[in-house]
Amino acid sequence: MGLANKIAYKFATKMYSTFEQPASLVKVEHVGAVTKVTGQETPEPDELVDIQTHFNPKLPTVLFVGGSAGARVFNQLVTDHKKELTERYNIINLTGDSSLNELSQNLFRVDYVTDLYQPLMKMADVVVTRGGANTIFELLAMAKLHLIVPLGREASRGDQIENAAYFVKKGYAEELQESDLTLESLEEKLSHLLSHKDQYQASMKASTELKSLADFYDLLRKDLA
Repeated sequence: MGLANKIAYKFATKMYSTFEQPASLVKVEHVGAVTKVTGQETPEPDELVDIQTHFNPKLPTVLFVGGSAGARVFNQLVTDHKKELTERYNIINLTGDSSLNELSQNLFRVDYVTDLYQPLMKMADVVVTRGGANTIFELLAMAKLHLIVPLGREASRGDQIENAAYFVKKGYAEELQESDLTLESLEEKLSHLLSHKDQYQASMKASTELKSLADFYDLLRKDLA
């Protein structure tokens, strides 16, 4: 529990948590993440068709998403190993840097997306993420294979490290420390995830850590009654 929540806990009658908390926090109820992600089909943007024509359907698709600060390490990895990566994968790299924008054989690099975000997530076989709570619970809702490379404590409060440990313990994801991130270590983790796809997806689909907006609203009404 972060500092703000620790302070709020002292004054709250009840708190709802996304992650499981120690039993000693008697006022906390673990409800999981409230998410709008569903299995409902949505129309594909026209731009997606153009991207797909540049991708090899026989190769797995890997999406790198790192946020504004967290993307730099992923960007450098893709830049340094573009040839090797695109020989073995279709690569989607959300960079946060328009100077890196590129659409070429087995590679799509773009600084920012809106309508394309969900379709790209759906297209990916594996997502490589920094491990922000919103992103990883979205991936959980989609039962999407993911590798978490958290920002270190020197660059953050350590939330992503804790998130990664939690998801690994639950059997939802794999983790790789930024200091250990190389082409070889990345490919080892990707291979493990893809070869154990059924196991990871079964764990995610069995999760009880997701709650719809409607269910959470019903819970609030019940507790406030």
